[in-house]
Amino acid sequence: MRSVAALFLMGVITVGCSPSPSPGPLPEATPEVGASFVGRAACGECHAPELAAFSGSHHDRAMEAAGADTILGDFADAELTSPDLKARFSLRDGRYLIRTAGVDGQVADFPVAWTFGVEPLQQYLLPGPGGRLQAFAGAWDSRPAADGGQRWFDLYPEQVLQPGDPLHWTGIDQTWNYQCAECHVTGFRKGYDPASRVYASAWSEEDVSCEACHGPGSRHVQWARSGGAGDDPDRFLGLTGVATGGWRWDESVGKPVRASPDAPVSDVETCGRCHARRGTLTENVLPDQHLLASHRPALLTEGLYHPDGQIQDEVFEYGSFLQSRMAAAGVACSDCHEPHSLQLRAPGNGVCSQCHAPARYDGQAHTRHAPESPGSQCVDCHMPERTYMVVDPRRDHSLRIPRPDLTVKIGVPNACNACHTGQSAAWAAGEVTRWLGARDTEPHFGEVFAAARGGDPAAAPALQALVADPGQPAIVRGTALLELARFPGPALAAALAAGAADDEPLVRLAAAQALDAVPPDLRPRFGTALLGDDLLGVRVEAARHLAGVSPELLSAADRAVLQRALTDYEATLRQDADRPEAQLNLGNLRTAQGAMDQASAAYREAIALDPGFAPAYANLADSLRRQGVDAAAVATLRAGLERAPDDPGLRHALGLALVRQGDREAALLELRRAAESAPDSARYAYVLGVALHDAGRASEALTVLEAARRRHPTDGDILEALAAYNREAGRPGDAAEYERGLGAP
Repeated sequence: MRSVAALFLMGVITVGCSPSPSPGPLPEATPEVGASFVGRAACGECHAPELAAFSGSHHDRAMEAAGADTILGDFADAELTSPDLKARFSLRDGRYLIRTAGVDGQVADFPVAWTFGVEPLQQYLLPGPGGRLQAFAGAWDSRPAADGGQRWFDLYPEQVLQPGDPLHWTGIDQTWNYQCAECHVTGFRKGYDPASRVYASAWSEEDVSCEACHGPGSRHVQWARSGGAGDDPDRFLGLTGVATGGWRWDESVGKPVRASPDAPVSDVETCGRCHARRGTLTENVLPDQHLLASHRPALLTEGLYHPDGQIQDEVFEYGSFLQSRMAAAGVACSDCHEPHSLQLRAPGNGVCSQCHAPARYDGQAHTRHAPESPGSQCVDCHMPERTYMVVDPRRDHSLRIPRPDLTVKIGVPNACNACHTGQSAAWAAGEVTRWLGARDTEPHFGEVFAAARGGDPAAAPALQALVADPGQPAIVRGTALLELARFPGPALAAALAAGAADDEPLVRLAAAQALDAVPPDLRPRFGTALLGDDLLGVRVEAARHLAGVSPELLSAADRAVLQRALTDYEATLRQDADRPEAQLNLGNLRTAQGAMDQASAAYREAIALDPGFAPAYANLADSLRRQGVDAAAVATLRAGLERAPDDPGLRHALGLALVRQGDREAALLELRRAAESAPDSARYAYVLGVALHDAGRASEALTVLEAARRRHPTDGDILEALAAYNREAGRPGDAAEYERGLGAP
């Protein structure tokens, strides 16, 4: 058994009013394309119908200068009062003002610079220091009064946000330049200067205009104005082509097929740049590229999606749609949504009836609900809603068959009980089985994911099978590989080897992310193939995990490829130098490279950007420990706890640091606080048990570890400790029981 003194090394956390900015020309904004932005008026010279459809759409009104024709909220001395947010909205001398507490807690008048969105709510952007725009946390409910709208409301009604909190309207998490701008303007350039911490943000056009989706248009406009002179085989000249060609019914196969099989189908990835839960890697977005060429999309991970892939947190549409049979069949966003007006292609069930024969599907024999009643619309059952931002219901785009049986098995929501609230999930499952038979209660990947998230190692073979199953959507296969990282062993090794060579980018991304579960000396075996990946998102993730690998484990060629990938990775971190998470990861990179002074500087910058960002304190403390200044490390952790007193990670790290200093009683106090405040952490409980045993309190150690085993019955470290300590205490029978839990005969 390891002692707690050998465990402290594992305590490091690794992750992941000035003038308002104004639009301006962005020459050669996408150098890889060699084109610049020209604006919607130039596009409208030839594409007048599309421009007319676009005008007034949600994309057209994504962000507008504040004025009488754009402001929807009541600024006639209206008030908003909630537990943490008090504001008065007024109009004086042509300026729209919000009177509220600022970053220093003092009440003042703040001018509205821009509107943000139109329906079902509208937010307002206020100028902040250093070129920032800040999204105010009170919003106008623009729905009709009959629907509960035409009122001011607090976007965070269940949280008390004070100045200094990242989510307070003055905080870093409400800074438009990072959080919002990319998807509300066209041709955005952040223009952040890390030395001064000032933004010089610029963009081509406010709103999501033509070139936000089609790319910079100067070459195409030049070609068009010349009458097509010098025609190029690629007549789009770098623009993104998103015309899908539509569908037609093919009697010979009994299903719809593409009317124009050769039409480009790129809009899922194009739309995904904003309609996905993702991080931005580069501002140089290339047309017709996979999302991973410029962004890092989230997989179906815990906390974002339910185990069966249903939306949980605010994840938008991309990750859901990729799970669907529609996506597998080649359906694109613009098959259902007219891409310029953003309206549905047809009202009601007519959207689905474009491909699904109404005689078969749009009737009570299929819906089992009376016409025009709740449940008679396709979306009621196949695209259930979840409400975000208090008033904004959004539909799950996975287009799934309702599975109330999964509610019974693993506790996920289902569309049936969303309406039939007075009935049980078992009742709903019985009704579905009565209608459809057993074919719609077959095994589902959600059952495997739920078992994995519960810590059951028996899920590993099923996860490996999901990774290898070509019939599963790529995002499911990738998620299965990432879930498999919970259980290092032969199944993970086999899945990593296959995943690194997979044709699907999302599976390769998962393989790169799962390298974190592999000991550093084994990572080259799986990760070197990913370093030269065509997609930026894959290769930088691989580089992140291979950065600290000993050069002796890599060939000369692999070392060169790693260096190029690390250059790309560092560029992605510089792209987000205004965020504490990026500075944390830059510090981790410098730590892996042995540049401890630079690592400490990056961690300190993360703290300067967000003084409450707990991981930076923990990693800075470890950096200081490595440099031999233990007292400064402890002081850093205590400073972090002053800012984030409830953070169990800091408590745990402080406990380990105090062990190193020999202050055993103080260490035990902090380790206990960490374990008690994070009962779901098997690690914290295990370390506390080891520390108690090392302190001569063997009986208490066994009590803590046994309680932890009941919460984490399959955790190997806990079982190993219990086996060793029971054998030491003269209880071989109990020790053998725990050893059997570890797989011993």
